[in-house]
This record gives sequence, structure tokens and C-alpha cells, in this order.
Amino acid sequence: MKLYNKIRKVNIVLICTVAIISIAGGISGCGKENLYLKMDILDTGKSDCIILQIGDKVIVNDSADEDDHKLIASVLDDYGIKNIDYFIISHYDNDHIGSASNIIKKYKVGRIFAPDYKRDSKLYSKLMKAVNSARVPVSFLTEDYTIETANGHVQINAPLKKVYDNENNYSLITSVYCKGYSLLLCGDALEQRMQEFNSVCKDSYTFIKLPHHGSYDSGLKAALNNAKPLYAAVTAESKKRLDSALLSELNALGTRLYKSYDGRIMVTVTDRGFNVEQ
Repeated sequence: MKLYNKIRKVNIVLICTVAIISIAGGISGCGKENLYLKMDILDTGKSDCIILQIGDKVIVNDSADEDDHKLIASVLDDYGIKNIDYFIISHYDNDHIGSASNIIKKYKVGRIFAPDYKRDSKLYSKLMKAVNSARVPVSFLTEDYTIETANGHVQINAPLKKVYDNENNYSLITSVYCKGYSLLLCGDALEQRMQEFNSVCKDSYTFIKLPHHGSYDSGLKAALNNAKPLYAAVTAESKKRLDSALLSELNALGTRLYKSYDGRIMVTVTDRGFNVEQ
């Protein structure tokens, strides 16, 4: 009997060990489901900061306003994150790069992806100074780039043109693919940029982070009808920001909308499937 109990204990330990190492970068073990992806859209008002953990990678997409750096740091610290593998800057509006210099100073950033243009602003200058001081490599994207992870991949779609009349149309558009689910993060892309994206991508998506804080145009309408998302999220400070035509379109598609002014939006992919909480 003693020998049987010893063998049984060894087998349990081995099973737990195999379960833990079988999902690179995930959370698993005895009695726990595997966590393949976790994404947080922070409640920063009319601004964007998204923290994505997928497989063995940590990716930050945009950094909200300048006064949001403590909130962003508290979320990263709560997760025990010390290193950011990739920092994606969709474009250089103040409500997307506000806390970027603080993030670069506080955390070790492996690489930055950003659109290939310059902006004459105080925050852009602070960002570039922090990049140079920390010697973070920057890829100014003029063509698409794919990040491979243990649990899926992240594809960054670069703008097709060198010059746009509206700065929002320089936005990098990011697609995340994990275990048969897909997420689309649109930055602040307006009609022209969304039309570009629609011309090269007609994929369906499980979840869309809507562009430009609740605005609506024909480019987004076409993207929504291609994607037919089950869920969408908008970053805005109040319902007043949301275009009524956007709300009608989402309702017609049967898409459930989450609003950042109601609190942080948390997306997970586990063994049980795709889940959104707020």
C-alpha cells in the first residue's frame, strides 16, 4: 500500500508538470483551465490603452493620455509584468501616446512598432527622447508585420499611403488570432484607412475594438459587415460620443457593445472558449 501511494503521488506530480509546461506562456495546472489569451481595454475615457497577453508575449497597444500613466502601470504591475515584448503605437495623437514615455522609462520594451510619419508635438518629442534614451529599437512600418506567439499570431497592417489629409488615417490596424478566435484593433482609423483595410482583409472577427471613439462612416460600416463580430468595444468618455448610426448598425448585426466608460473591458480565450467581462 505504501508503494502504491508513492507511485500515485509521483504520477500526480508528473501530470501537473506536463500540464504546466504544455502551454507556453499560458496559465494552467491541476484543476485549472488553460488561459491562452488575456486582453484588457483600460477605462481611460476618450483614449486608448490595450494590454494584450498572448502565449509567451506581452504587447501594449497605445498608451492613452499623459495623466493615465499611473493607471497603466498599476495594471501592468498587478500582472507582475516587468518586460513588454512589443509596444504598438497606432498613431501619434496625444490620446494614444500620452503615457508612452513613462512606459518606456519604467519597463523594458523589446521593440516598438509605429507608423512612418512625424508629428510636431510635445508628447511626440517626449516619446522619441525616451526611445533614444532607452535605446529601444523602433520599426516604422510601411508594410505588414506578423508577431508569432506560442498561442497564435498578431498581424499589424500598415497604411498603404505615405501622406494622408487626416492624421488618424496613419493608424496601424492590428489583428490578433488565437485558437480559432480573432480580434481587430482599429486604432483611430477613419473612412479612407478602413476602406484600405477592407480592400486587403475581408475576414470575420470575434471581437472589434472600434475606431475613433464612437464615430461612424462608410469604411467602418463595410468592415463591420465583413467581420460580423459577436462583440465590439468602444473607448469613449460617455454615451454622447457614440454615433446613433453606429449603435443601429451594431444592433442590426446582433453585436454586443462594451463601452469603456462603464469600466475596464477584459477579454479571455481559455479551454472554455471566448469570454468578455466588464
